[in-house]
Amino acid sequence: LKKFADIKDDKRRTYAGMMLAMDEAIGDVLKKLADSGLEENTLVFFISDNGGPVMKGTAQNASCNDPLRGSKRTTLEGGIRVPFMVKWPAKLPAGKVYEKPVTTLDFLPTAMQAAGVEVQKDWKADGLDLLPYLTGKNEATPHDTLYWRFGPQMAVRKGDWKLVRYDPVVDGDKGKATDAKLYNLADDIGESHDLIKEHPEKAKVLQAAWDQWNEQNVEPLWPHVIGKKKAKKAAAATGKAKAKKAAKTAAAG
Repeated sequence: LKKFADIKDDKRRTYAGMMLAMDEAIGDVLKKLADSGLEENTLVFFISDNGGPVMKGTAQNASCNDPLRGSKRTTLEGGIRVPFMVKWPAKLPAGKVYEKPVTTLDFLPTAMQAAGVEVQKDWKADGLDLLPYLTGKNEATPHDTLYWRFGPQMAVRKGDWKLVRYDPVVDGDKGKATDAKLYNLADDIGESHDLIKEHPEKAKVLQAAWDQWNEQNVEPLWPHVIGKKKAKKAAAATGKAKAKKAAKTAAAG
């Protein structure tokens, strides 16, 4: 905190101090890799889990998501678009910026491919191996469409077009989620101009794609999303299924 004594806002000063502490700790880990001779052939991912909590009702920490709109716990860009860094000196070029959208779901297949393990189709992994894209061997866009779901909130992005329902608290309103809104992120990264009336057919196509994707998902278990009673019931059902499976395994053993 003493290093940021010039920052008058207490929360912002604490935030800056925590960021520095994290940065130095990551530096210690990377230095250990280098000192151990493992740096060249170690794949490192760094990513934030969500955007800064700037919305009322979240534990605000004086972070800032500008020029993005929205917050942690929303499906606006301020909640889902985050820093993503990859480091593998032996395989990946240094200092390169990759502009096309990727997702944390790509971690698993990328790391497995790096380790020489083939991802099986029956695993139904949502991500893909990013290495061909990051090295430039594959110049196509990794994902044709990306999807998000957080309780009643949703988002689907195809190219530069994004259909989204988000927490209305962002706009100073109440409720579980807004009506669907359509944005073109290439022209409007701040999601300030809803185009759904101008492009209703585009919205219908995106909604249909999201609906088809969502049919494959299980019910959410988060209490604040579906209610505590329903969450307990779902968790209990999951627990019973696990217990039955464990009993069968024990009997077979």
